[in-house]
Amino acid sequence: MKKLRYLCTLVMTILGMCLFTAEGLALSSQSLAKSIKVALIQAEKNHIVLPARLKRHYAILTMQDSGKNRQVYKTIANAADSVTTETIFQTWGSSGWINDYKEITTYRDAGQTDIERVNGYIWMNEAWQNESLMTFTYENNFPTKIESSLWLDGMWVVFLEMTNVHANGLLLLTTLKMDMLGIGELDYVSRNDMSYDGNNYLTRMNTYLWDGSAWMQDTQITFTNNAQGLPLEELIETTVDGMTFPLQKIATHYTMSGLPETVTTQEYEDAITGWVNSLQESTIYNDYDMPTELLFVEWDGSGWTNVRVVRTNYNESNATETLSQYWSESTWKNESRDTYTWNAGVLIEALTEVWLGSAWLNEEKVLFIQPETDPTAVADESLLPGEFALGNYPNPFNPSTTIFYNAPQDMVVSLRIIDAQGRTVASLLTNENVDAGNHQIQWHGQNSNGTPVASGIYFYSLTSELYAKTGRCLLLK
Repeated sequence: MKKLRYLCTLVMTILGMCLFTAEGLALSSQSLAKSIKVALIQAEKNHIVLPARLKRHYAILTMQDSGKNRQVYKTIANAADSVTTETIFQTWGSSGWINDYKEITTYRDAGQTDIERVNGYIWMNEAWQNESLMTFTYENNFPTKIESSLWLDGMWVVFLEMTNVHANGLLLLTTLKMDMLGIGELDYVSRNDMSYDGNNYLTRMNTYLWDGSAWMQDTQITFTNNAQGLPLEELIETTVDGMTFPLQKIATHYTMSGLPETVTTQEYEDAITGWVNSLQESTIYNDYDMPTELLFVEWDGSGWTNVRVVRTNYNESNATETLSQYWSESTWKNESRDTYTWNAGVLIEALTEVWLGSAWLNEEKVLFIQPETDPTAVADESLLPGEFALGNYPNPFNPSTTIFYNAPQDMVVSLRIIDAQGRTVASLLTNENVDAGNHQIQWHGQNSNGTPVASGIYFYSLTSELYAKTGRCLLLK
């Protein structure tokens, strides 16, 4: 039973690992997904059956559990040099909303750029009980280690450890260790190393598995990029007994604004058949470069067949409603609906409903409560004299945010905006001479060509010869 509990927090760790590796400025989505997938494969090999509790954690963290009604309350508290966020998840029961799970996230600075720890609690016996803990370690302002622990027998027991190696602002190596058997010892699971070209665009990622005594290469991903560093093709291959075989190929076509328009996935059948279509995603954008329709289709052997469509309505650049439908009996049928409430350009509520055949039923609600503090004071609190500090406000933002930074001495700095795939979106400062002290610069949510970028998570990277720091911001439209 105890070794099963060691897997219960695995997917909780995914969230932290996403933030952890993305802040390392690497194309980490494939690396992260592969690491987690490897961990699950290793669990299966060790005859460890994933418990229902793990699935519950996954549903809570990804907000994708369609089988429960859930209400979420989120509050934010500011200290002089840190920010703590609290999120409470509740499920709908016969007597009303019932506490289920709670997360408290502590950031190292008021700009919410670096996570220090994430505490997870489960509601038991009418009280919050310790369940999980994630801690983050930084060196030279780059994330280097994350540890995930479970509360067992009155003490924290480390369950997972992931380490990163950086050089010149690029993520070069990630190593994952886990206590798969719950015996109190971490063992290697997987390792990923990344290669870049002269433009610092990711060109290759190798994944290795630990066989108990040595690293064995498992897969490799080769990226073909365009002049802007956007991946046109991802070739995924596997290595068996020293021989390499193709597995999957992902081709992306972009709009004139650099937004993904179609993403086509092909699977390699055999040497005779070759590449065969598998899945395709197509996106339609409005005049604000906001996605209004996302269509998912799959290959049936002779043509593309509808699977799912997601349509979004906007009030200017703010999303007001998202409708998800699935294809059945030659028609689109309702599945779920998200409704968004805004106040002065700030998202304050998101309500999710599911379709029960004749009416919409509430499923979950997220309340975003902003701290009642002076925004200038919040931003300045993270900029301490003598410290190479970084932050932004507002966050989330639409359409602009101000990036605050402190230079401990006269120096030459560069400031880049990077998307979640590690691609440089815009360069706000390039080898700029700045005086010691506090500075600020605005980013208007545009790429280097002046075109508005899509909603999502972005990173702003401030570097100099001696220092480097990365912050995270969320663009909501």
